[in-house]
Amino acid sequence: MSGEQLDPPSTAKTVRHEGADRLVIDGPFMETKEHIGGFAIVEGPSIDAALELARTWPAGGAVEVRKLIEAH
Repeated sequence: MSGEQLDPPSTAKTVRHEGADRLVIDGPFMETKEHIGGFAIVEGPSIDAALELARTWPAGGAVEVRKLIEAH
């Protein structure tokens, strides 16, 4: 997987880790005090499955979830 493009940020959902709570928010709401610590591309059956994975992500803070743009 090289050179794929993500759907635009306006389509993102963000899982925010706040203590033991996991909040799913529409949109890419990164705070200015946060930074991008890396990225991972995971394959799954749906966006809901990706959000479930993001809820368990160990990094804390926020995890933005977007689909890859389908190649035509």
